Amino acid sequence: MWIIWRTFLCRSVTLASSGQRFQSTTIVHASQQKTVQHKRILHHQSQPMTWMTKTVGFSQAYISPVFGSFCLPSQIFLTLPRTIKLAVHHQLLLVLMRLRLGLMFTDLGKRFGISRTTACEIFAVWRPILARFMKEKIIAWLPKDTLERIRPQSFSVHYPKATFIIDCTEIFVQRPKNLRKRAQTYSNYNHHNTYKALYCIAPNDFVMFVSKLFGGRASDTFITRNSGLISHLIPGDQVLADRGFTITDVLPPGVTLAIPAFTRGCKELPEHEVTRTRRLANVIIHIERTIRRLKGFTILSNIIPGRIQHVDDIVTICAGLCNCNLS
Repeated sequence: MWIIWRTFLCRSVTLASSGQRFQSTTIVHASQQKTVQHKRILHHQSQPMTWMTKTVGFSQAYISPVFGSFCLPSQIFLTLPRTIKLAVHHQLLLVLMRLRLGLMFTDLGKRFGISRTTACEIFAVWRPILARFMKEKIIAWLPKDTLERIRPQSFSVHYPKATFIIDCTEIFVQRPKNLRKRAQTYSNYNHHNTYKALYCIAPNDFVMFVSKLFGGRASDTFITRNSGLISHLIPGDQVLADRGFTITDVLPPGVTLAIPAFTRGCKELPEHEVTRTRRLANVIIHIERTIRRLKGFTILSNIIPGRIQHVDDIVTICAGLCNCNLS
């Protein structure tokens, strides 16, 4: 249960058994913490469950200096339909189980004592809410002073100015019936139809940017040019990437790009290029580990059916949840 409210970065949440309730939410500041009482009326189902009364909390050791202060907007609860007779935190748990475990709506309906249609409606309602919250509050572009403070020791020696690491990840999707979409989503690398997204992390594995989804046919360079990432760059930034990102010509003045050396056209690399490539590979491995954490959500690791829409929101939510579980 604690992971649900940890997603929204609430310091302490008191859940009432039924009827009306008062919710106490702590707004986390970088220098201080203040508790603000919010009077909210939430409608729960008439039959209370045994574990509905509980107080949960978590440590705010990392998020505090990064985000400053914020809390879950009360407007979120006002947008929920009142026809759903399921507690709000149970609805959120259902959504998280759908993402993490990849359970079908029929299975979720039986677990929560509701119909399959209601379970599908709950996911459809919460999906845009969570995606918007993750974009605005969780997946944030960190300022330079914060990057300096959180940069690991492995970067400080050879890449002290590294701002972020980028790479593309592919999500398998069912082969579309439309021939044009089938051609646009076919990946020559994976020999399968896929969606492709640009993933950008800070040196400490914090997700800073997630692009919209492109077809698997799109190249890494094309996605980087059209994802909106370039607008975040400022002079003095250093981008770390794999050798497929030949984007030097589109980078703003003063921004440098570090990619492994190319072996095409030469029998062997000079000694200094081999050393530089090895050092770069030792830090680029961070983004591979972060993408592996993203694929830990079963809904993204399995083949996504063609009937599922708004996969961009699902990727954004999963990326934001990865930020809430940094270790």
